[in-house]
Parts: sequence; C-alpha cells; structure tokens
Amino acid sequence: MQNRFRHFSSGVTLIYSNYKDEEVRILIDTDDLEKVNSFTDGYWAVHSDGKKLVVQTRVGNKYYKMARVIMGLVDETDIVIHANGAYFDMRKENLIVGKNGDQHKQWVLDEKKARIKKLIPFEYFLETIESKKVPRSCSFKQNIISKEVELILGDKTYQFGVVSNNVVETLIEIMSDLGISID
Repeated sequence: MQNRFRHFSSGVTLIYSNYKDEEVRILIDTDDLEKVNSFTDGYWAVHSDGKKLVVQTRVGNKYYKMARVIMGLVDETDIVIHANGAYFDMRKENLIVGKNGDQHKQWVLDEKKARIKKLIPFEYFLETIESKKVPRSCSFKQNIISKEVELILGDKTYQFGVVSNNVVETLIEIMSDLGISID
C-alpha cells in the first residue's frame, strides 16, 4: 500500500488518507496491518458511497472496502457494521459482521451496546493515544433529531453518531467506571 502509517505501542496503527483535501486518520489493529498492506500496491482512499464515507482501494477493475478486507469477507451479502458509528475506526472490536438488513435488528443493537462499553470514542482515542491523559470530568449533549452526541472532555469537544438511545447511557456508565465525573 502507498499510504503513510504510524504504529503505537497500544497495538493500534493509524493509516493516513485524504478526503476533499483534508487528512483522514484510519485506525486499525496493528496485527491487521500486514493484511491491509499486502492487499494492494495502491492507495487506500476515502470515498462517499452516497450514504457514508468508506475506505476502499481498487485492484484491477474491482473496488474493495477496508473493513471487509480486515474481516475477511467474500460473500457479497455480508456487511460490516461499525459499533460506534465511526467509519474510520477499523479496530476489530468495533466491527460487527452481519447480513444485509441486519443493521436495525435487536441482536445488532445489543452487540453494539456491549461493544461500545469497551470502546473509547474514536476521536478521543486518537487525541489521547499516546498522552494517556484522562480528564476528571466530562459532559454530554445529545441532538434528539440527528441522534448525534457531543462528548465534552476538558477543553475538547468530540462529536459522533449514535445508533440507539442506549448509547448515551452506556457512555455515562463507561465514564463513571473510569472515575470521570459527569456534568
């Protein structure tokens, strides 16, 4: 692959790409780098599929999505669902394999809730990956219509999509478990 990348001692790797002249950081497990790197001699690029942004590469006349390569999917009816809604978070713990139409089924919602308890919000994870600094307080703002959440930690605000109403409650539980007070 032609993308720049950077390893971190925590077992993750950032792969750098671009979308509309903006740098995009894609987070993968370091043990998946060989699979992603050897899959293509080309560039992993960010494109819009009309609904969301996807990371894909072209091999011959076919396009391949990074999440599907990481999960080893070949069946076209299989899909990858991102538990935390962050499409550039390709850590295996964030990827759920299902079939077309499974996105809103109860088993997927339950799996998302279980996994998100273990996942630090993607942007926050990227900012603190080396510093290991955790603020002692945070606050949440949820947009009822768009179901997006703002997580305010110290002087930084992180926005991410929410897939169910249980996500905020789950994040509050996580922060409480980490000893972070919630405003």
